[in-house]
Parts: sequence; structure tokens; C-alpha cells
Amino acid sequence: PTSVSIAVDAMADSRVKSAGGDSALWLNDADEAISRPWLPLFAVYRGRVYTPAEYNSVEFVTTRDAIRRADIELIIHPLPLKSLMRMDEIFMVDIMGITSFASIKEHRLLSVVASRIADKMEP
Repeated sequence: PTSVSIAVDAMADSRVKSAGGDSALWLNDADEAISRPWLPLFAVYRGRVYTPAEYNSVEFVTTRDAIRRADIELIIHPLPLKSLMRMDEIFMVDIMGITSFASIKEHRLLSVVASRIADKMEP
């Protein structure tokens, strides 16, 4: 990430926290989730993991490999906001590890699959 992207992420998270949330979820103009190489986004629905984009970043590759080791299917597919509201889990990965979302709007989320993936991660 660049210093500008880090600053933009920090400003967005600050704004979300001032509104009572924990972390910003980025959407494009079509209301689809945005994943970034340094902070890839993953969602779990009925035991499958979805992500809107594939990258060659350390964060993405490490997570993809852990998903495979956990014997879970990974699907690259756009994630519209409407579908995120039905997901079982949503998590992001950075150099520090996995961060699971507790909820998206009023929809409560789990972190069972994310924990399985974290157990399979290798540095």
C-alpha cells in the first residue's frame, strides 16, 4: 500500500468508528465490495469462501493457501452488498492476520471458518 492508501483507510475507519462501527467496508459505484491487495476481503457462505478479486500479494496468497489446506472451496466472484447481508462470515487479512467482522449493519456474523483458516496459515 502507498502512504496515501494507508491514510485513506485510516480516515475511513475513523469515520466509521465515530458512527459506532469498527471497520470500513469499501464498496464501488455498483455497491459491490472492494478488495485490495494489501487487505483482501473474504466472505463465507454455506462453507464456501468468496472473494471479489485475486492478487499476487503476500496477504492474498497466504490466505488462499490456508484455505486450500483447510480443504475449503475458494470462489472468485463479485460480492454485492445485498449478498454480504446474507453471508455467514466476513473477514479481511493483513500482515497481522485475520480480522473477522462481528456484524454488517444489523446482520450478526460468525468467525468459525475464519478461525479454521487462521489455524492453517503459515508465515
